[in-house]
Amino acid sequence: VNQFGDTSFSLVPNPTKGMFTINADVTKVQIFNLTGQLVKSFNNAAANESLSISELNQGVYFAKVTDSNLNEKTIKLIKE
Repeated sequence: VNQFGDTSFSLVPNPTKGMFTINADVTKVQIFNLTGQLVKSFNNAAANESLSISELNQGVYFAKVTDSNLNEKTIKLIKE
């Protein structure tokens, strides 16, 4: 059973002013800018753990999230 589908995964708040959480345990979160450059990464984030991108400039980023089963999902993340 894939529990990492669209219905069970969310990243909030989005847009964010610097902190966000994911409602699932994940092994990796990679933040990319619009040109595809990796600008920040997190390892082994627990569900609802606060993750900070406060040092990044305002703009649009992509968060590539990987769970323990190596399922991946990319979601647009807006930094205000």
